[in-house]
Amino acid sequence: MTLSADNVGFHLSFLGFILVVSLLQVTLLAVHFAGCFYFLLAASYPEEKDEKTWIGSALPDFRNKSPWVCYIYAMYWSITTLTSVGYGDLHAQSSSEMIFEIFYMFFNLDLTAYLIGNMTNLVVHVTSRTRRFVRYRSSLF
Repeated sequence: MTLSADNVGFHLSFLGFILVVSLLQVTLLAVHFAGCFYFLLAASYPEEKDEKTWIGSALPDFRNKSPWVCYIYAMYWSITTLTSVGYGDLHAQSSSEMIFEIFYMFFNLDLTAYLIGNMTNLVVHVTSRTRRFVRYRSSLF
């Protein structure tokens, strides 16, 4: 296979696309599992203590709501905690929820470092291959 602008450009674009999609999948999977586990913590409390859970304080009678409504609340909490330190409208009410939030915030530090490192690596890799291709092309003429 000969090296041409079309081959290199497509190859770099495709690999970059695959990496970005993979990083997005890892992030969405982490957000999903964290939100579902956090909801599981609240659902495992006795019904008479629903108001002492993170979702029970924001959504009274959450056990009778649609699972999708609870899922949206859980994803909202998970994404706001991932992208910042949360907004404060959904916060831990019990010690088990607080412990989980602490570990999730530490996990988010690692996940953010992983994402930034991989995106930086992608930019550096694409830039170095582009420089090599430009050198190769200029050596032909």
